[in-house]
Amino acid sequence: MVGLRCGVRGLVVLLLVMGAAHALAGPKVLDVAVQGVAVQNVSVQGRIETVGDIRVVKVWGSVEEMGFAHGYLLGGDIVEVLDDIVMVMYPGGGEQYVQNREKLAGLIEIPDNVTTELVEIVAGAAAANGGKAPMLEKVGHALSVEDMAFFQSMDVLRAFGCSGFTAWRGQGGGSGGGSDGGLVTTRNFDFMPFSKRVVSAQIVLVRNPDRGHAVATVTWPGYVGAFTGVNDEGVCAFMHDGDAKRSASHSVKYLPTALAAKRILEEGDAQDVFKRAKKILRKAKTPYSYMVRIVSPMGKKAVRVFRVDPSGLSESKVTGDVCITTNHYVDSPSEGGDGGRDTVERYRAIASRVSGVAKNSGGDSGGDSGGDAGWDAAAWEAAAWDSLRDVSRSYDRNTTLHSLVVFPRERRLQLAMAKWDRTISSAPSRSITTLKFSDLFGEN
Repeated sequence: MVGLRCGVRGLVVLLLVMGAAHALAGPKVLDVAVQGVAVQNVSVQGRIETVGDIRVVKVWGSVEEMGFAHGYLLGGDIVEVLDDIVMVMYPGGGEQYVQNREKLAGLIEIPDNVTTELVEIVAGAAAANGGKAPMLEKVGHALSVEDMAFFQSMDVLRAFGCSGFTAWRGQGGGSGGGSDGGLVTTRNFDFMPFSKRVVSAQIVLVRNPDRGHAVATVTWPGYVGAFTGVNDEGVCAFMHDGDAKRSASHSVKYLPTALAAKRILEEGDAQDVFKRAKKILRKAKTPYSYMVRIVSPMGKKAVRVFRVDPSGLSESKVTGDVCITTNHYVDSPSEGGDGGRDTVERYRAIASRVSGVAKNSGGDSGGDSGGDAGWDAAAWEAAAWDSLRDVSRSYDRNTTLHSLVVFPRERRLQLAMAKWDRTISSAPSRSITTLKFSDLFGEN
């Protein structure tokens, strides 16, 4: 079935670039055997670029074409990352993992279009591996669609940490912004580092579909959900662990929240994304508690923070021109809420960094905007990175794996990723790479 699916797509040009400085390989067609079935004219619509020390993986076309290219380009990375994650989560080995994977499959709802993409990722990985799916060496079996579905369910298995803020002035209205149209949003992604290979494998995955918006996510090879993402209109989506009561009951099927966030970015126009996000997140069932921070470059209010937990969908209160989000529900922004000690401390550390800049930019971190000063982009950029460093983590079980600062109205972002040599260096302590939207989302 996998081989036949690949064959139906027919002939498309192969664009495979290993590094931005390399020339395009030119038209090339692959004849391969997938799962023992001869397949001709298999296409790979994707390439890998290197910007600074960041790998940017671009795929485009239909869901099938993007999935196949993803697997073909990154199949070896996918099995290494998944192997290490599985063995940390299931120290009992491959048999324990398979048993739990089968149980999980009955609890998880993977949308049909995502399943199609996962099938093609496995097919692409097989095509790049002589026609056989690459091995999960530690787990002890070849990569399967069931393994890929397990991978997409990470946010149902354990919660993501994270800290960040969004600050803005004016309503935007285009790709410029100007002195009265500033907007900045930040994000630390805090999670278990698992292994050196998992830390170093992080990529920027740019999926440019035939329909919908192009989306860039900071992620691992093989993971198509969006815990950190931005689309071609500057809409951003960030997941944060929340502090609502978790569910011990499994009476409903869970839709991974990161897959819901992916859909928001794919479908969300800047002008109506909040309405669309609310509609999509109503269907995102989870046993955990998450906040999904959605940022739009257009409109008077640049951000809304949706709460998704076993009790349903709600929102955190956003007042003023600065919204800080860590890992607790906030109904009193001026006080930082009443969550656990660590999350409140991070909230207040960020508030301390940004409060002075907010006032000088004519805004207010806790009330109505005011003042006559202009938006100071340089000051906000400095405050963004200082605050991310203030609240970063560098522990064996909780590390800031990547840090992101996005300027949606300026159409650019800055990204840093953790590194693990002898010890772990958290992301905001590492070098910062700037990526323009035109480079991420331009012509393929």
